[in-house]
Amino acid sequence: MKNIFLFIAAILLWSSCKKVDEHAVMVKMQPWFADHYSQFTGSRIAPIDWTYPKDVVVGDTVMLIGKLFPTVSGTSITVGGIPVTIQDTARLTMNATFYSPQDPIDAIRFVVTKEMGVGPNRKVCVTANGVTAYGPPINIKLINSGNMRTDTTLWVDEIAAWKPTDMSAYSAKGYSLLYSVSNDKNGNIYFQNSLGIQSLSNGQFTSLYQVGANAKDDKGNSFTFQQFIGSAVTFEGDYLYLSAETKENSTDTSDNYIFRLVKMNLASKQLTTLNRTLVKKVKATVAEKSFSFQGNVSSLKIVAMVLNTDVNGSLYYTNAYAEDNLTDNHSFWHNGIASGAVGDYPFECVNEISAMTPDGNCRGLMYSTLYSQVKGSGFTVTTGQYIHDPMGNNLFSFWTTNWIQYNIVQYNLADDSKGFSYPPYLTSQFTIRSYENNPKYKMTYSGGFWVDGFDTDLNRCMILTDGTLLTAGQHSLYSYDLFNKNYYCYAGTENGINTTHPEQNQTTGRAKWVDFTDTRFIGQDKSGAVYYFNYNGDAYTNGVKFYKLYPKKQ
Repeated sequence: MKNIFLFIAAILLWSSCKKVDEHAVMVKMQPWFADHYSQFTGSRIAPIDWTYPKDVVVGDTVMLIGKLFPTVSGTSITVGGIPVTIQDTARLTMNATFYSPQDPIDAIRFVVTKEMGVGPNRKVCVTANGVTAYGPPINIKLINSGNMRTDTTLWVDEIAAWKPTDMSAYSAKGYSLLYSVSNDKNGNIYFQNSLGIQSLSNGQFTSLYQVGANAKDDKGNSFTFQQFIGSAVTFEGDYLYLSAETKENSTDTSDNYIFRLVKMNLASKQLTTLNRTLVKKVKATVAEKSFSFQGNVSSLKIVAMVLNTDVNGSLYYTNAYAEDNLTDNHSFWHNGIASGAVGDYPFECVNEISAMTPDGNCRGLMYSTLYSQVKGSGFTVTTGQYIHDPMGNNLFSFWTTNWIQYNIVQYNLADDSKGFSYPPYLTSQFTIRSYENNPKYKMTYSGGFWVDGFDTDLNRCMILTDGTLLTAGQHSLYSYDLFNKNYYCYAGTENGINTTHPEQNQTTGRAKWVDFTDTRFIGQDKSGAVYYFNYNGDAYTNGVKFYKLYPKKQ
């Protein structure tokens, strides 16, 4: 009897040990994500002090650590439901205390892509050995938006200086050296004036087109650039939109000005004509009472100025087409088009602020009738100038009754409707959010800012990717929350809006000591860095300098 009992006990012990072993194997083969890992020696990527990523930007190289089994057949690691493309892997030693030796864990690196989905709470998942495990969701952004407060680590670098070879070609006619300027997600800058279009990449300037250059589009149509009136690069940096007056060997040239809106593939340099529009040089025999601002870009009458793009691939422009007129040959209108100076814009036309989707569908949003008999689309504003939101949520234009004080007017693109309209210049309009501890530099009262619908300074305001409005014109830069009506110092001394500090006299280095008085904005790259240029009364003598404003650990 005793032997039977011992036999049964042995079987039970063997069975329980087997189950423990099987459970250990099962646990060993299950995937999981770590939330933190530190290692100072022992692997090729050491030293490492890693925390599970929460907020990432498209294009970032991201690391995940855990039991991930990246080299095991059938393993799938996804973000937002899209399999990651693993750039490299590493094996790391478990750095917790155990009673028995533990297998190494895995580290992988991959690049965040737009296909993983831009927005909050993108799922992170690993499936290995038939088991699925989830990590905490991550937030994916197209652009790093910052913290909406003064960043004391901001730094300014000069990235390039540009001066045309023949400055007299600009000064003699009063042309602005920069008439349009934009940048892509990698910080490549494109700028245009009446005489040409340039790019700036890695500190080097490249001429893309000059007045008088012959071109041919993808349909075989030949033309010559006569003057450039607008340009904008896409956020992705794959296309550049150009608006220009052209000369062509066609029968309609003698009696008409010819304008083209062109899309340039920056990799192949191939041109695609999106729109070709004629404006009469002579008095018409039949007056044009109306025309459409809605529809496919190829079917509309468009003279595109003030070009901008957003991260979604949409194009914004002001349509300055002049209708056929019984008493006017459009010479005065054309003088405004050909001015080449920021702040000089055409009259005797509808200035229709418009949007075009990536597939070429256009719609009018707001309009200003500057001595035109044609009614525009949307609601009225005072000028064809606007401030665009790079995230594609809003546009802002201007309204005045006295041509001195301007209201800022919101167009809600998401709701396709008019939003707020109020005077931003009132000193009690915005409450200061102060982050300065030194009384010498601290701002202690509310304020406002001025806007001008016919500003002769290019881009003194810019919507940041967090939706706030960045303004220049004083020693420091300020960011205004137009919806909650508060503001803070973005860069420079906090009270530099109304106080001159002798120590704030630099052009580069720590941003607090940089004088931003002559700053004109370009845009932000995917990291959130701000690009700008200095432009003042000595531009015809010294040219233009370009700068980058970004966080830098000291």
